[in-house]
Amino acid sequence: MGRFQAKSGTLLALSVAWTGFSVLLCCSASLAHAQSSLSCPDVPELQLTRYGTKLIAVAVDPLNSTQTNESVCICSPVYEDEIVSSVNATCSSDSFSEANCTTLPVGTKNATEIELDTAVLSGNASVCLLSESCEMNCTLFDAFRDTAVTISPLNATFESSSVVSLTWTASRERGAPLTDFEVTWCTEDNNCSVEATCMENSNLTKHRSVSESSVRIPALSPAVSLRIRVSPVSVPGDSSQDCFETPAEELDPIAKITATINGLDGLRISWTKPNSYSNSSDHYELRYCVGEDESGCPLEQQQQRYLNSCLSLESETALKESSYNVSNLKTGSFVVVGVNTARRYRSGVQTSSPETVACFKAFAPGTVKNVTVQAVGSRSASLKWEFEHETDQQPEPTQYNVSWCVLSGVTECGTGVCQEGEIKANITPGLAVDIPDLKPWRVVSVKVSALYPNGSEQVSFGEPASTCFRTLAEAPEKVKDLQVDGIDAEGATVMWRKPETTNGPLDGYIISWCRVNDSVEAECAETIFNSSSTTEHRVNGLSPRTKYRVTVVAFNRAVNGSAMTSAETMVPVETDAAAPGAVTSLSAVDVTNHSLSLTWRPPDVTGGHFDHYEITYCVVENCSRASDFSDEMSSHSRQCSAVNETSLEVDIHGLDPWTWIAVKVTAVTITKNGTELLGGAATICLKTKMGVPGKPEKVAVKADRYSLFVSWEPPTVLNGEIAEYQLHVWSDENTSRILKRSGEETTALVDNLEPWTSYNISLAARNIEDGVLLEGEAFITTVDTLPDAPSEPENLRENETLHSIVMTWKEPKSRRGPLSGYNVSWTITDWLGRTSGSDSLNTSDHEAQIPWEAYSNYTVSVKAFHDLEDGPRLYGDAASTAFRTVVAAPEQQPVVYKHEGARSAAIYFNVLDSPNG
Repeated sequence: MGRFQAKSGTLLALSVAWTGFSVLLCCSASLAHAQSSLSCPDVPELQLTRYGTKLIAVAVDPLNSTQTNESVCICSPVYEDEIVSSVNATCSSDSFSEANCTTLPVGTKNATEIELDTAVLSGNASVCLLSESCEMNCTLFDAFRDTAVTISPLNATFESSSVVSLTWTASRERGAPLTDFEVTWCTEDNNCSVEATCMENSNLTKHRSVSESSVRIPALSPAVSLRIRVSPVSVPGDSSQDCFETPAEELDPIAKITATINGLDGLRISWTKPNSYSNSSDHYELRYCVGEDESGCPLEQQQQRYLNSCLSLESETALKESSYNVSNLKTGSFVVVGVNTARRYRSGVQTSSPETVACFKAFAPGTVKNVTVQAVGSRSASLKWEFEHETDQQPEPTQYNVSWCVLSGVTECGTGVCQEGEIKANITPGLAVDIPDLKPWRVVSVKVSALYPNGSEQVSFGEPASTCFRTLAEAPEKVKDLQVDGIDAEGATVMWRKPETTNGPLDGYIISWCRVNDSVEAECAETIFNSSSTTEHRVNGLSPRTKYRVTVVAFNRAVNGSAMTSAETMVPVETDAAAPGAVTSLSAVDVTNHSLSLTWRPPDVTGGHFDHYEITYCVVENCSRASDFSDEMSSHSRQCSAVNETSLEVDIHGLDPWTWIAVKVTAVTITKNGTELLGGAATICLKTKMGVPGKPEKVAVKADRYSLFVSWEPPTVLNGEIAEYQLHVWSDENTSRILKRSGEETTALVDNLEPWTSYNISLAARNIEDGVLLEGEAFITTVDTLPDAPSEPENLRENETLHSIVMTWKEPKSRRGPLSGYNVSWTITDWLGRTSGSDSLNTSDHEAQIPWEAYSNYTVSVKAFHDLEDGPRLYGDAASTAFRTVVAAPEQQPVVYKHEGARSAAIYFNVLDSPNG
């Protein structure tokens, strides 16, 4: 035999998933159990609960306080013979053959999970609770006594006519939860009231195993009975069986109903076949009602109600064709029609689609209207008209009859009638017709009527529509006897006679004239006369000395207003010459100090044969004066010159700078006899640009020790307005200064110069034209600045020898004049600070010897000087130094004084003169 594997754990509640249900196992009443005769009264009773493959053992009451110091355990499986023989069994003793024991905590209710092994289960295995005092309480558990399964009635939900979802519940009094089911079903073409036969035929059934209490069955046929059975798997229990009828399939409604005229008193009702229509099992149901109300078809939303309340309703219930003829309708009546599809299944179930309703009017003749002339010519016309139905459901006419005639002796529509024998006709199926073989400028009357089929005939219904039009005129023949007279430089007179055949009302004439250059026409112009009574015209505005081609045409106007002209009648004309106009846009393109470049545009009026341009230019005082005598400007004047030019530009050279020049340009033409004709003059006055100015005049330079003052007068030849003067001052020591002064200034001060220095001076006048600098010849001279006191000598040193002092130095860094010599001065003080001597000397050398005294303080200074011819001597800054001479022997012996006493003597002495140390 096997063993139970026990697991301990505290279980507050047990929730078991079992085919969708939740079951709380909280007592042992559902399990078969027996109490042993050897049960201990102090040990609580055990409750055993089955949960799947687990057995839950629970002590009913907590262990009492007398057992708190004892070991308490739960053991399984314990067989009946082991219970009888185990009076002295303990939790730790090996009292049982195959049981496992688990110690439990004391003082609480506990639950222990025991894994069930179906290979070792039997009807006499128990679970025991025991303590150290040998008390034991056992419960017998029979694992093979599960009760049968009960399945609830089936619940069906149809998702569509072909898919159903089934659910159910399964329950048992005791035992493990049930999770496996077998689902069996079949279908029959009958209803559920008929006794089932397919469930007994395995060839007609389908099966599916499921692990949940629901199933979804697709691919069912509509309007059949579904027989279905659900059975538990591997456990005893009863099946649940039921029958459900699948819904009939929803049929698509008819999308559209149309009607066509069937003869003159009938309608053919037609409709489209729905996608769901089956030729084998479906048919159409039709009903209709004929109304004769003057208001016509009811509104769309009221048509269903009208059909339902009709007292003269007609119907057809088994139509297989998608059309139906309604006959014997009166003109102006209407028909309300309802059509739906219907289907009958083998099971006897019948279903219908929603009814589609429409309304149609019976035949009523339409109206031909708006006959219009689309295009008309002189010998043909195109007409178009419209046809208006009584309703949109009325038929089109099969043809139209178009008849017309030309009204004799009539020029406008509204008068005259067609004469017998003059009417022509044309039958056309469309809404347009072309009428040929007409004559120009004729009035035509037209009628159009609609034709409908009536048996083998074409019958005209309704009133005809009429219109009237006039054909267009054609171009007239050309004019006669064209002549030109009165030719001068600006025009000519044109004369002619009207055409013999006008081909219309003769609306007028067009006179055109074109300039002819080398037989090529250009620059044409024309005049239109909207009157046939004008046969003479003066053409003005012609160009002198020019060939023209003059033409005259007669015209009639078309409907759109355009002119239909005759063939041309032409005559050549050549005008005489005239004086040209004035040149325009005279301007200067370049101006220098010696030349002018001018351009212009030719005159607007050339005057005929252009020959050349005469350019006259004169020197004037100013431009305002030039305008005063522009008419007097002549090449014969002393201040004027002239040139001829054939192009539109000229260059005038040899002019003086900064001079006013007046220029006159005149166009010249030649007449047929060779006479020159001068046009109006265009004038311009300009000033030549500046040139290089001359040398400044009367330049004077006044020199000082540190500056130069320069003065001057403007050049004699200015060649413009002096813009500035440039003064350049430089020396041989590469010192350079540039000063600029305006054209109005004539002086300049150059300061911060060096004394007794030669400076070069350059002074030039400048003109500036268009940013270009024009510098004239410079005045150049050399000037010396005056002398100034020199700077101090450099490197002053003393050289003391035996009884001698020699002072040396170097030349000053800045001489500032003609260096004449040096002045050396000194002061001597003895060791007591008394001045013992001072003196000075002049020398031209760079050394001097001064008297020597021993042990004395010397202060020596040296300064350079200039001896000027016309002024006092200029002394420069002094270089100074101080020093002390060496010691020497005193000059005299000291004087000794004695004072003798009996026991002592006093001796003192006095040093006379300098001690020299």
